[in-house]
Amino acid sequence: MKDKIVSYIKSLDLSIFGQNNSPITSIKINKVIERNYSLNYYLVVNGTKCILKLNINNMFNIDSMLSVEYSILKYMNGVFGPKVYHLDTSRKAFPFDILICEYIDGDTPKEYNKQVLINIAKVMSVIHSIDTEQMKTFLPTRTPFENFELFTAFQKDIKKTKELAVINQLIAKAKHELYNNKSLFTNVNQCFIYYGLDLDDLLFKENKIKLIDWSLSCKGDKAEDIAFVFSVANLFHQKPLNQKTRNLFLEQFTLYGDDRTLAKRLKLFEFLTSLYILCILYRQLYSSTTPKEILKKHKKKYESCLKYGVAYLKKMK
Repeated sequence: MKDKIVSYIKSLDLSIFGQNNSPITSIKINKVIERNYSLNYYLVVNGTKCILKLNINNMFNIDSMLSVEYSILKYMNGVFGPKVYHLDTSRKAFPFDILICEYIDGDTPKEYNKQVLINIAKVMSVIHSIDTEQMKTFLPTRTPFENFELFTAFQKDIKKTKELAVINQLIAKAKHELYNNKSLFTNVNQCFIYYGLDLDDLLFKENKIKLIDWSLSCKGDKAEDIAFVFSVANLFHQKPLNQKTRNLFLEQFTLYGDDRTLAKRLKLFEFLTSLYILCILYRQLYSSTTPKEILKKHKKKYESCLKYGVAYLKKMK
């Protein structure tokens, strides 16, 4: 694979990296970073640090994931995310879409401490306030009902297990809860949401924060964005968020208008989001195409999600 990547980089015009058209004299592949949906190769091309991203795990059958991410990052132009250099959706060099972007130095936090949460909330509140009118040509819109269908749908050949039977019970319960509360979403103003923020998506450097992996970003309900942060913090990290910490986080959003149903939507979305993560992890664990490194990385997360879901079912009986 590394030889193919070197060959691919040599075929590109160096001007995409902001360099002149002098020949490529040096290509180094320093490491490979496994993400949920992609393999990211950290490269140094004639001294320019960059990431080459292969969309190897398109489990949602969304053909435009990297195209959307490229368009968003190009529009943001380095604000809150990396600058992008190149997009290739031809699938000629590789059977995957390819995105090349800036490599960002920075530290990924280990836990959701007070300062980390405040920084996340501030960035998210600004993102939610971005005018989506100028992004309408490339930013998809997804309602809570569309997200439900997207994240809970399994391919027909998925391996059937006892665990899947439990997950299907959770899906049925979640669908009932969602559609019984349709009125909560009647007058919600949709906005630009990052969607899917985990600590692995954060980089801090010199009091600045950058977010990576914008492939699921869309125009949607900001409560889903917030609920994902709460769900991930409580499922996968040592210190669950208490009500005081949640309130501190939510205070950052009061500048952008009164949202009277936010608390009720958040309660529902926390359960839904936990279920979505469980479904995503099940797909990965029982897919023949998922790299072993990703399987090993997410096994504990899957077990934690399943335990939470089973406890939720028992509580509702």
